[in-house]
Amino acid sequence: MLKLIYLLSFAVLFLSCKENGITFPELLREYKQFRNDEQKGLEGKNINFEGLCSPLLATRFANLDQLKKVVQIEYYRDSSVYDIEANSESVVVLNYNCGQANVKKQLRSGISQTEIMNITKGSKNGQLNFIFKHSALVRERKQLEAVYRLARKKEEYYGSGDVAFYLISEATFRNINTPELAYLTFRDSLEKGYINTFNHITAQAIITAFFSEDLANIVSDLHERANMPELTTGLFSEKQLMDTINYPVDNYVDLVNNRIGQVLGNKIRECYKLDEYTVCTPELLCNILNKIEEYYMWSMGVGMEPFHSSEELVIKFSRKMNLVRGEL
Repeated sequence: MLKLIYLLSFAVLFLSCKENGITFPELLREYKQFRNDEQKGLEGKNINFEGLCSPLLATRFANLDQLKKVVQIEYYRDSSVYDIEANSESVVVLNYNCGQANVKKQLRSGISQTEIMNITKGSKNGQLNFIFKHSALVRERKQLEAVYRLARKKEEYYGSGDVAFYLISEATFRNINTPELAYLTFRDSLEKGYINTFNHITAQAIITAFFSEDLANIVSDLHERANMPELTTGLFSEKQLMDTINYPVDNYVDLVNNRIGQVLGNKIRECYKLDEYTVCTPELLCNILNKIEEYYMWSMGVGMEPFHSSEELVIKFSRKMNLVRGEL
């Protein structure tokens, strides 16, 4: 109950400052009230990464055939499930084995993130059909909106200089201090290399840790279906196969990395005993981000500088997390 009071009082404080904006020093002062005894003991917590696979980098694969040498990809039709047009669902199953660990990810055809965002523009009948067919998504709508806000900069809600998952991935990328070990090719240092891998794993780990694995999985599937519906059938056009921005290899790598992030997020949730009442202080978020970096160093053989709880990015994102979760 005390944590809930903290969240509510913090939301009130934010709303009172919203009109005139808020400065970074003011953010530092805001969080002093949260630096209580609960933050003691955050340091020194250990997570066992055994059972986790190493992340994949899309830049390490020249084409889909190369990826298939590392990740087994199988397609099938599920005749027990039909869509609204009476077509059986198409399904892709990815299997990634690395040593003693394994990642298995299934993606079914279905509604995408784009379709959900456009549903309010449709007819009343279309909206009713959506509610009937996707009742589970309707029940999760507030949580989905919360994650969407964390994934996008929303300065109109959270003030100038708002932060999002992608900015955390860029900061994690900048923390790499062993470029000679990290970048096997120049492409690894580009957006589709480490940054994209960090973005998917870190975001999925945080969503799982602070919300749930089920929600993280829903978000992952909605996003990848929007990027490329053909992922579940394998029926790609020549243009899709030759694309360098949105192409099958990149999306399949994202699916595998999303699943890795969810497993990592469950370990983080257990380690820090997170629940719906947990206040995300800068100290807590900093420790979580550094645990994620520990996983990257352990699995990828690179060196990284740690995050610090006094960093503007850490303070702003922890504050945003509290506000977003306080609205649920």
